[in-house]
Amino acid sequence: MMMKKIRLLTSHRWYLFLIVMRKCMHLTQITNVCICFIVKYGSQVRFLEDRWLGNITLREQYPQLYNIARKKYDTVADVLSTQIPNISWRRDLIGNKLISWNNLLSRLEGIELRQERDEFRWNLDQSGVFSVKSHYLGLIHQDTPNLNKKLWKLKTPLKIKIFLWYLRRGVILTKDNLVRRNWQGNQQCCFCHKNETIQYLFFDCRFTRMLWAIVYVAWGLPKPRNMSNMFESWLNGIPKDFKPLVLVGAAALCWSVWLCRNAVVFDNKQSSFLQVIYLTTHWLRTRAIQQRPSSQNILVAASHFLAQVAKNFFCPGSWVAV
Repeated sequence: MMMKKIRLLTSHRWYLFLIVMRKCMHLTQITNVCICFIVKYGSQVRFLEDRWLGNITLREQYPQLYNIARKKYDTVADVLSTQIPNISWRRDLIGNKLISWNNLLSRLEGIELRQERDEFRWNLDQSGVFSVKSHYLGLIHQDTPNLNKKLWKLKTPLKIKIFLWYLRRGVILTKDNLVRRNWQGNQQCCFCHKNETIQYLFFDCRFTRMLWAIVYVAWGLPKPRNMSNMFESWLNGIPKDFKPLVLVGAAALCWSVWLCRNAVVFDNKQSSFLQVIYLTTHWLRTRAIQQRPSSQNILVAASHFLAQVAKNFFCPGSWVAV
């Protein structure tokens, strides 16, 4: 009995390793290219999430189909168990989605499943077998930059860093993300009548566009195009010593928008442009002590100037105290 258990463990050790590596895929980008599969029976390979048909996953090849698939983690065996691939969609396949689906169907026609174990291949070693050495060398020689390095180095509370990290990953619970979790509520933005997404709420809504316009008048900073742009080319031309302070200010503005949005959605409170500006400047003044001594006065002065510019734009009677 003991020998039988040992043989079973040995035969499944690559699969156990695979489970661990799938968890690690969320931590490093190199694993997107270092693992592939040779499908035989298909019970251990995810149809949309794993690399088995082409050089990248079907999720990356057909993002529109992936977004509307009901079961995103079904295996190849689950999908190809019937004559017509067993995939259900949350919406009808029309236009580009239908074209993509027909293209994928044509690629699946020649695939036949066999009663054999799927094969796992590690692309960082010529033998195709995983080794710690090959993974280590792959990690230290990769050219992929750490896109979150600036974020985690900000001198701001941890909860704000985590909030920004969620924004960059696109997983903060805006209404579009709630719909993906089968939420059935009203998808409209609380500040206007268009559907709420991360991009729309923080950058494209008329409410937040006005906020960024005030920032532009006060500090000469144009509105970022999106969250990635905020941490990358948006800072081009800004002196190196000031970049962290600019990001702290942008973080305060996004955090204030989120707080006011939640107050409207959950507490039925009214919100105004000045209320968001007030929250932003109050947060900057109270958190200035976390910055280096040479930066504290700059942050406080900048927050006061932003508040004054906002007051000049709006009637003082519209100010809402928090």
